[in-house]
This record gives sequence, structure tokens and C-alpha cells, in this order.
Amino acid sequence: MFKGVLDGQACSWNKSLPTWESCYMQILQARQFSGGPRSRATHWKQTVLYLEDVLTICEGETIIGSMTVAPNKKNPRDVDIMVKYSLSGRRCVVSRVQFYKMR
Repeated sequence: MFKGVLDGQACSWNKSLPTWESCYMQILQARQFSGGPRSRATHWKQTVLYLEDVLTICEGETIIGSMTVAPNKKNPRDVDIMVKYSLSGRRCVVSRVQFYKMR
């Protein structure tokens, strides 16, 4: 589940969700890998998921949602992504489900 809170003095407009993958594995010893912007560079990539709505979020408001990622049934090298999000703010009220395919 993702949750975003704007800490600022004014309203902001959001049109996309930046995403990356991080994982933690423990086989013989703990290992952690991340493609995040604050992590050491790896071959893992970041991507941006563009939203159908422009979300106007003001100080103290919260975007709430979830993301599901699964291999595509026809081509397991492709990834199907479903994003659900909602915002009930002073300037923007929206609830939506969007689908993406990453190749």
C-alpha cells in the first residue's frame, strides 16, 4: 500500500507516481537491493506511472491507494500493474483504478 502526505505551505499538483522496486532476501545472509533514487545505482530501473487525473493536494491532505504488480499471463516477461488511488481534499475529490502494462 502506498500513502502520500504533502508537507508544505501551499497546494501542489500531482500527475504521476514515481515508482521503483526494492527487495529483501535472506538465504545464507541478509541481502537488500533497491532501485530507489537514494540507493546506489544498479541495473534495476525506476519508472513513472502517469495518472488520468491531475490531483490537487493541499497541506495535510493524503493520497491513499494500493498497487498490484503481477507477471502478464501471455508473456511472463511483461508486467501488469493495477493502481487504485483516492483523494478527498478541499480542491480535489477522486477515486480511480488504472491499469498499466510494462514491457
